[in-house]
Amino acid sequence: MSNGHKSPAGEVQLLEHDLRAPAKDVHMVSDLTETSLVSAAKLAEAGYISVFDNDEVDIYNSHNTEMKVSRSAILKGWKYPQSGPWRIPLKKDWSNKKTHTVLVNKPPVEFLPSSPPPTEAIFNIYELKKQPELVQCYHAVAGFPTKATWTKAIKNGHYASWPGLTSEIVQKHFPESEEM
Repeated sequence: MSNGHKSPAGEVQLLEHDLRAPAKDVHMVSDLTETSLVSAAKLAEAGYISVFDNDEVDIYNSHNTEMKVSRSAILKGWKYPQSGPWRIPLKKDWSNKKTHTVLVNKPPVEFLPSSPPPTEAIFNIYELKKQPELVQCYHAVAGFPTKATWTKAIKNGHYASWPGLTSEIVQKHFPESEEM
């Protein structure tokens, strides 16, 4: 919840609106009494177009709606299909001609055999597929906490938005480092 409290989702119900699945399916959360959360990602997956502005959001059926755009987008992003998050570049010119910037479904070293060794390269967290690599990266990002402090914080929900991070995999793959 926006106030920091956790509230479990209850049963799955169907919205009364005439929508296709999975946009029609909603998880009921009893603590949401004055507002609701509808997944923009589920709407897009079901073939709907959402247009947000300062005052409202309008949702259109892409199967029977034609939209005309008079100017090009001022900001573009893309959906990373394997894990679902949407990415928007943080810099205006995100094309770096001196390095390889790619979305991959294999470790980058398989695509770039002449690249620097992994200890000298920069990888995106979504490219890490093995749990030890994931834990090592998250450990560095978290500031190299001790094992006890980190697992306690994870159990308290402080890293709930970090994909794939659990206290169990930290216990199993905790990296010893000089930084601690």
